[in-house]
Amino acid sequence: MIRQIWGILAVCLTTALLAQAQFGPSMGAKGKPPGEGKIQGIVVDSITGEPVSFASIVIQEALERRDVDGSIADEKGRFSIVELKNARYLVIASFLGYQTKILGPFKINKDSLEHQLGEILLAPNATLLSEVEVVGAKDMVEQKIDRIIYNASRDVTSRGGTAADVLRRTPLLTVDLEGNVSMQGSSNIKVLINGKPSTIMSSSIADAVKMIPADVIDRVEVITSPGAKYDAEGTGGIINIVTKTKKIQGVSGSVNMSAGTKSSNLGTNLNIRMGKIGFNTNIGGFYWRGKGTSEIDRENLEISTNPYYRQEGKSSNNGGGLFAQLSADYDIDAKNSLVFSARFPLNRFANDNDLTTYTGDDKGQLPFLFRRASDVVFRRLGTDLNLDYRKTFDKDSDKEFSMSAQYSYTDRKSDYETDQFSESGALNYREVSPNLGSDREIIFAADYLHPLSKAVTAEGGAKAIFRNVFSDIFYDTLDLASQQYLRDLSRNNTFDYDQNVA
Repeated sequence: MIRQIWGILAVCLTTALLAQAQFGPSMGAKGKPPGEGKIQGIVVDSITGEPVSFASIVIQEALERRDVDGSIADEKGRFSIVELKNARYLVIASFLGYQTKILGPFKINKDSLEHQLGEILLAPNATLLSEVEVVGAKDMVEQKIDRIIYNASRDVTSRGGTAADVLRRTPLLTVDLEGNVSMQGSSNIKVLINGKPSTIMSSSIADAVKMIPADVIDRVEVITSPGAKYDAEGTGGIINIVTKTKKIQGVSGSVNMSAGTKSSNLGTNLNIRMGKIGFNTNIGGFYWRGKGTSEIDRENLEISTNPYYRQEGKSSNNGGGLFAQLSADYDIDAKNSLVFSARFPLNRFANDNDLTTYTGDDKGQLPFLFRRASDVVFRRLGTDLNLDYRKTFDKDSDKEFSMSAQYSYTDRKSDYETDQFSESGALNYREVSPNLGSDREIIFAADYLHPLSKAVTAEGGAKAIFRNVFSDIFYDTLDLASQQYLRDLSRNNTFDYDQNVA
């Protein structure tokens, strides 16, 4: 039986990789329907008049009742849906503990591009049930004592793209155009994957969140009051990205793909569970590309010689990657379980810039100064291995003891080259820099959670961390006469840092 299970996994992995090679991976947000329409409103409690923070908003096409967009209201209950194409729409507002409200239809066309809905009154669900078991889906946003949970798998608009796009939709988080993440204005945060640190987040959170496909994310936990088991890093808060796992008996799977002129995504998921043993694998890929142009005109009023300066630039960017995750779990009995998981993120980004510079006395006819072309290729390969043991207790299901061992390694390399040319096109300068780097982390931890009351919980544990951070940066310039590269010793920088904490 075990041999058959691994055979199925091997076929799935091979199929996903072949599909990846055929279609290519993608990065970037899922394309919204093109248009200029806008729908705005405020969700409030019909009795108290208070805003309903983080209410779920879904936009449906009125004719087909198909979800086309959605959003989460902010802390003051406000929402804004933009870039809607011409059509008739329904607006569905909902939140846990309230009756769902459907408004519309609202028609978007050239004569009516914007609809201000004002206050949308949600009535509390006051129905009392007795001796009834209620089974339902999780709300899109959950509020707990120490955290806010955004259930990304429940949001149809989060499909496609990367983790950066999911974080943009998460309450309390802000992600800028470069992918930099902040929580309530603070960038001093720590990002975890399935409750554990990863070296792929060590050097650049902005780059790391672009490596994780949105389709493998189950939920995002924004922890504003971290407990004792978390390290002191991230005083602004902790973001925990939880990937998808299922405990459904049998075999199930899914394939998701989106394609566009600038970006494409591919995601696969396979779940196998037979009795106490379960396997789960997620594979996702992404690809993106873009082009740009720039022009700079400058006049220096303090000099009389060559006061005019002009620079014309062209740039192209492309990147992609693969994210693979495999987990296996074994339920020893009702109170004891073991979980092994492995993640392998891989990505490559390239940036090409071509700048031509002119300077002179006549603004209308500036002579050529030089042309400079720069190419940067960045590669990153990561490995995360985790083994976890968890024990619960009879009397109190919230009482828990856990032990974990983790190995995390990320290898980085960036190849940089700059060429400078004369007006005739002859090469007159070249420098290259193959920068190398790596992050390695080994963690052993034991944690005990003991609720003292509904409002007070005692936490204790032990942890040992062994870290190594390495980087080697150097520059070589080309000697045009001998065509040999010479090391620029004044620009060398080697960093090798070890940290052992217990």
